[in-house]
This record gives sequence, C-alpha cells and structure tokens, in this order.
Amino acid sequence: MSPSQTYTRAQAPAFTLLELLVAIVVLGILLTLIGQLTNNIALSTAATHHRAAANRQARLLFDRMAMDFEGMPLRADVDY
Repeated sequence: MSPSQTYTRAQAPAFTLLELLVAIVVLGILLTLIGQLTNNIALSTAATHHRAAANRQARLLFDRMAMDFEGMPLRADVDY
C-alpha cells in the first residue's frame, strides 16, 4: 500500500452528520408511510368483516321471512 492510500484516523472515510440526518429522516418517512398503509389495511379488513356479518344476518332474516310467507295460508277473501 502506498503512503497516499493509507488513512489516518482523522482522514478515514466516514459519513457526515448531514448524511446521517438525511438517512434518518428518509427512514422516518418510510416507516410512517408503512405504518399508515398497515393501519388502512386493518381498517379496511375490519369494515369488510362488519359488512360480511351484516350480510349473513340479513340472509338469515330473509330466509326466515321466505319460510313464513311459504307457510302463510291463502285466503280467498283477500286480494294478494
């Protein structure tokens, strides 16, 4: 190794404080975006589960109504 290629401790290549701060800010922004994305996915999943539960309850109600209408006696004096 030639003398020009050797580094003393003061001349060693390293990151500057500004480069480290920029990296931390970029990492913070990325983590915030990932957190928001995860939160939105969780909210969407919860809403989908609530809609599915409401649909199941409505289906049970409509099936029960259909059974009630099928068992209803037909009267000749009432105009259906």
